[in-house]
Formats: sequence, C-alpha cells, structure tokens
Amino acid sequence: MTSEPRPKKWRRRFVRTAIVLLVLALVVRIAVPLALPSALASWAESNDLVAKYDELDLSVLTGDLELWHLSLSAPDSEGDEREALHVEFAALHLDFSSLFTGRPRIGRVEIDGLDLFVEREADGTFSSPLARGGAGSPSREPREPLKTREPEAGSDPDPDAESPTPLDLELPFELAALRVQEVRVDLLDRTVSPALHRRFEAGLRVSDVGSRSRRARIELRASAPGTLDALHLSASVGGSSEELDARLSVELAGLHPEELESFLTPSGITPVADTLAFGLDGILRVRAGTPRAPATRVSLELSNVALSADDVPAFTIAEVTATALLGGPVIEVPEIALRGIRGDAVRLADGALAAAGLELRPVATTETEPGPPPPPPQAPTPPGPTPAGPPRPLLRPHHPH
Repeated sequence: MTSEPRPKKWRRRFVRTAIVLLVLALVVRIAVPLALPSALASWAESNDLVAKYDELDLSVLTGDLELWHLSLSAPDSEGDEREALHVEFAALHLDFSSLFTGRPRIGRVEIDGLDLFVEREADGTFSSPLARGGAGSPSREPREPLKTREPEAGSDPDPDAESPTPLDLELPFELAALRVQEVRVDLLDRTVSPALHRRFEAGLRVSDVGSRSRRARIELRASAPGTLDALHLSASVGGSSEELDARLSVELAGLHPEELESFLTPSGITPVADTLAFGLDGILRVRAGTPRAPATRVSLELSNVALSADDVPAFTIAEVTATALLGGPVIEVPEIALRGIRGDAVRLADGALAAAGLELRPVATTETEPGPPPPPPQAPTPPGPTPAGPPRPLLRPHHPH
C-alpha cells in the first residue's frame, strides 16, 4: 500500500487553512458591523449619552476601519438632546499580522473634522455633556483613595515581599501615523452677559510612536480667531527601554489678553498690552532604574524662556533645571535651579503690580467664612478658703513722682 505523495498533503492542508481563514474573515466581516452598533449604544447608554453614526465600513483582509459622522449627544435639563461631540470622518488601519508578534502595529489613525462643545457656567466652572454624562445622569460616588499599609515600628521587612521592578520605557505597541485635522472647540462663556461664543481651532500630527528605528515626532498647531494668532508645539522623542529623551519647542504668538478679560479678572489680573508672545526650548530625559535602585529619574532642562508684551521683552530666564525621582510613595526633588532671570515690574499708585503687559491686584474676598462660635459663659467659681498671710493685690499701685 503506497502512501499519498507529500505535495498533495501540503496542498490539501493549505486549502483547508485558506478556507478556515476565509470563513473566519467572513464571520468577522459580518459580526463586527452588527455588534459594533449595539456595543456603542450600550456604552453610550451607561454614560447617559446618545451615540449615532451614518456609515461604518470594515475590511478584515486589509485591516481598515472607516466611520462617517459619529455624533455623541446628551440630554439637557429640559430633556432635549444636545450634541457634545461630532466626528465627520475617522479611519483606522491595523496590521493584523502584527497581532501574532505580541506587539500590535497601528499603521494610521486619521480624524478629519472634530467638533467639541464646551460651556463655561456663570460661576466660572467648565462643563461638557461628555464629562458630566448628561444633566440627568446619577451622581457617582467618588472613589476612595488607595490605602497603603505602613510597616509597624520595629518590625522586620517581609522577606517574601516582592521588590519593586524598574520601569520599562518601551511602548507595547507601535503607531506609525496619527493625523487629527480640522479640530474645532466651541466654547460658550456664560460669565458675561450676553453669553460670549469663542472658537479654538487645532491640528495634530504624530509619527513613528514606539518605533525602534526612528524618533517619534509630535506637532501641534492651534489658533483662536480674535484671541490667539498661532500656537506651535513641536517635539521629538527617542530612546530605548531604559532611557528616553524628548526635545520640545513652544512658540506662542499674538495672544490678545483683552479677549480673555472675563477669565483673568476673577483672578485679579487686568490686561494692559495688546499682544503677548511666549517661547521656550526644552529637553526632558527619563531614565529607568535598576534592580538595586528602581526609582525612575526624570530631569527637565528649559532654555530661552522669553515673554514679551507688544514686542518689548518683559521676562526672560536663561536656564531652568529640575530633577525628580519617582518610584515610591514620596516624590523626591533633589534639584531645582533657575539662572539668568531678568524682568521689569512697576508698583502702581494703587498698589497693583504691573509686569509683562498685565496688572496684578489682590483679589478681594466678598464672603468671609464664619468663625467658631463663642465659648459658653463659665459658671462663677465658688469662694474657697482664704489663704494664710496678707492678700496679694491684683493691680500694683502706681505712685506719681
């Protein structure tokens, strides 16, 4: 009896494997679009939100997910739905083959057109339907802080207790590209009458996060018509599982403080300058500990810190250095140093301090906290036995000279 040739066996196994993978892909392709709406609706209902979207497209073979017009709404105090977040288009590309390596790789995440609605109440607090979960959501009890058991005095350390392990700075995933564009944050300010509407616009670009061969790059650009001309933040991050370093730069141009007067006045700040500008360069280094010294060391170096008002230098710092040790119940800060501080300030006639295009005044408290109630009157002390000897006078007599 002759056995079946080996090529036919491998061909049959390959066909069976391909059929299984094809069936699995079809099941996922059908199940995910059916399960995602119910999962999204369940999550939204648990947070007292209403989630809707127009179209969902999923390709299991290529790992692409596309979503159009995702909307999250929350009921207000009158029961009407108010949109809190709207995403015009979102796309995700996942490399499925990387799931078998234990380190997932996300090829690209794209969000085009994101609108977020935030309100500032009359008392100055910020609120959003996403944060409060709708006006009708039940209040949640605050979580109790974690309690740590302190060792008793004189007790020996537990030999079976696990020693803290050093922090691994390598990310468990890789993100090749993140693009978030046309972000609009609409703020309704009710601290002034009539309520004032402000809009902030931003865009975010992130590349090569978690890459072992390239430095990650982060770039954020933001503006607010009439309030902020431009904000540019750029950073690059690189390193290994033991050490990371991030180089960053911040440039803020054309900030008009008079447009933020409703935010500054409650803090005793009066804007005087028309425009403010700010900038700095920095390096952040993070070094993981060792088994003998597991504390993570974080160091920050800032340079070229400069603040100007109406194109006139107002405040500069040549160098700022700080070091912190993390890894225990207490954060140790062994070093903070500032070098090359220069600035101009003027004391005004009313006692205010004028500096960097702003006038600083102490905030007058309109309400005072009630003090403790007066103690109850004490009962008179019953007279006791007269001591021996002449009584001592309560007041020393005064003899004029």
